[in-house]
Amino acid sequence: MANYKLSLKNYIAYGMGDLFGGGAFTLIASLFILFLTNIVGISPVMAGTLFGLGRLGIGLIDPIVGNFSDNIRTKYGRRRVFFLYGMLPIILTFPLMWCSPIIVGKNGVTEFMAFLYYLGMYLLFDIVYCFVITPYAALIADMTRDYKERVRLSAFRMGFSQFASVLATSIAPLLLGSFNYSRNGYLVMSIIFAIFFACIWIFVFWGTFELPIPEDKNEFKPNQSKIDNALLFLKELLSTLKNKSFRAQLSMFLLDAAALDMLMIITPILVKDDLMRSDLVPYVSSMWLIQLLVLPFYVHLANKYNKAFTYRVGAMIWILGILSLFLLTKHSVSVFLIICCFGLIGLGLSSCYMIPQSMLSFVVEVDVLISTKSRPGLYAGAMSFCRKFSQAIIILPGIGYLMSMSGYQKGGVIQSPETMFTLKILFILIPVALVIIAFINSYKFCLTPTNFKLMKQEIDRLRDGGKEYPSIEVQQVCEKITGQQYSKLYLAWSK
Repeated sequence: MANYKLSLKNYIAYGMGDLFGGGAFTLIASLFILFLTNIVGISPVMAGTLFGLGRLGIGLIDPIVGNFSDNIRTKYGRRRVFFLYGMLPIILTFPLMWCSPIIVGKNGVTEFMAFLYYLGMYLLFDIVYCFVITPYAALIADMTRDYKERVRLSAFRMGFSQFASVLATSIAPLLLGSFNYSRNGYLVMSIIFAIFFACIWIFVFWGTFELPIPEDKNEFKPNQSKIDNALLFLKELLSTLKNKSFRAQLSMFLLDAAALDMLMIITPILVKDDLMRSDLVPYVSSMWLIQLLVLPFYVHLANKYNKAFTYRVGAMIWILGILSLFLLTKHSVSVFLIICCFGLIGLGLSSCYMIPQSMLSFVVEVDVLISTKSRPGLYAGAMSFCRKFSQAIIILPGIGYLMSMSGYQKGGVIQSPETMFTLKILFILIPVALVIIAFINSYKFCLTPTNFKLMKQEIDRLRDGGKEYPSIEVQQVCEKITGQQYSKLYLAWSK
C-alpha cells in the first residue's frame, strides 16, 4: 500500500476523529470553569488551579501512550486499535465531569472537598481523552507519505474539529438554556455529547488504515529494568527538542493555544455578563463556521506556498479579529456585530488553528532524518504534554488569577462594570501579544514543499545505504530544517 492514494472516504473518516477532540475541547474550555464557579461554587482561582493540576497530573501519559503506540503491533495496526477500546470509557467518564452530587456549602461540603472530587473526575476523563487522541494525531503520518495529502488530511481534521466547535457553541447553550443553566442542564448536555463523541470512532476505525512502516530496533528490551526503560523513555522524550522544526512548530502551537484558551473563557462571560445578552451566545458559533468555510483557501495557500506563510496570513487577520471585540458594548451590540466580530476571528483563527497542528506530520519526518526512527506517536505525545504542562503551570492558574484579580464573583452573580472592563483589557490584549510572538516564531519553520521533497529523497537515499555525501544544496536544506550539522545526521545513519 506504499503508493496507495487516499479516497474521499479516507479523508472524511480521518477528519471525523476530531469531532471528539474539537467538541470536547470547546465544551471544557468554554464551560467547565463556569460550571465549577456558578454551579459547584468553587472560586475562580480554585477552578483554574483544578483545571491546571488536572492537565499537569496526566501530562506525561500523552508521550507514554504515543511511545507505546509507536512500538506495539496488532492486526489492526499500531494506532487504530486505540479507537476501539476508547469508545466505552468516553461514554462513562465525560458525564462524570458535569454531574454535581457535590455542591459547596451543602451537607457540609467544603470548597476543598469539591476541588478534590472534580479534580479526580477531570483526571479520569483526560486519561481516556489522551488514550484516544494521541494515537489519532500520530495516525496521519502512517496513512500517507505525500506532502499534499497530509495537508488535506490535516485540513479535514481541522474542518471537523471546527464543525464540532460550531455544534458545541450552538447546541450546548440551547440545551443549557432550556434548563435555565441549572445543574441538570449540564448533566443532560454532557450525556448527549458523550454518546456522540464515542460513536464517531466506529467510522474513524472503519475508514482509515496504516501503511507498512520501516522496522526500527526496539530499544525497550524485556530484560532491562523498569528504571532503565524509564530513563531511556525520558531520553527519547527530550530528544524531540533537538529538532529545530519541532521547536518552531511547538512554540507556535503553544502560544496560539494559550491565546485561544483566554478567548474561550472570556467569550461567554463577555456576552452574558458584560453585554447582558445570553440570547446572543449561540451566534458566537459564527467563529467556528467561518473557520470551516475558509479552510479550503488556506489548504490551497499552504500547498502553493508554504505553511509558515499561510500561518502568518491568518495570524494578522486573527489579531484584528481579537481587537474588534472592543467594539462590543451594551449600546452597540447586535446580532450582526457579534457575527462580524467573531466571524473575523474565525477567518484568521482557521489558519492559526490548522497550520501548527498540521505541521506535526512533517516535523516527524525531520525526526527520521535526525534519529533514523519513525516516532510520530512520541512527537504527538510530546506536543500534547507540553500543551498540558503549559496550561497547568501558567495558562489556567493565570486565567483564574486574572479573573479573581479583576473582581469576578462566583455563583452566577451580576459582575460590576469595573470588573468587566478589566477582564476585557486583559483577555483581549494578552492574546494579541501571544499571537504576535507566534507570528515572529513562524519564520523559524523552514519546511517548504521543496525542502520536504529534498529531505524525503535524502532519507530514502540514506535508508538504501547511501555512502556518499549529497550535494551542498541538500546538506544545507537538511541543516536548515533539523538545526543539526549534516555530518551528525550522516553519522547516525551510517552506524
